[in-house]
Amino acid sequence: MQKSQFFLLSSLWFVITSLMIQCAPNQPIESENDPIFYASDPARLFFKNTRSHHYQLVTQKSSKIDHYAWKNEPGIVQAVIADNWLSEEAYLLIRLADKGIVDWQIENEKATPIIITPQTRRDHYDAALTLYRALQDGAKLQLSYGAQTIPIFQKEAEKTTFETVVKDYLRLVEKQ
Repeated sequence: MQKSQFFLLSSLWFVITSLMIQCAPNQPIESENDPIFYASDPARLFFKNTRSHHYQLVTQKSSKIDHYAWKNEPGIVQAVIADNWLSEEAYLLIRLADKGIVDWQIENEKATPIIITPQTRRDHYDAALTLYRALQDGAKLQLSYGAQTIPIFQKEAEKTTFETVVKDYLRLVEKQ
């Protein structure tokens, strides 16, 4: 009788512990705690229902952050929306199509640097908005790394895609 009671109690303890672990609420991961990144549930719902079909979704398994990149991204410099829904935040990130490029900067036609490799989410946000404004002002931009310089956003599709992603992000964080 003692063996069966021990088995019953240990089984019950295992089941209850497993349920408690499974039902524990998700904790926010990697929060910036910056109000500029706040994304409300209604804005997120609008994005997911009306805009997300234009994007390819990749979810980071460790952080559960959803990365939305424009489908068939035509450009070298790409804007990506990262939705950290556990923290009610969204980030605007810049990435390069060639992931082997490091120590890069973007320059306008007067060779004045606009951006040097962003390190923080805030750097990415500021850099993306600077590029967005430069594109709207008609600036001719080039990507410089090492001894090479490549013109960027020459095709209208590249420019339009980047601008659309930035606009979608600004709508998501209710800044537009």
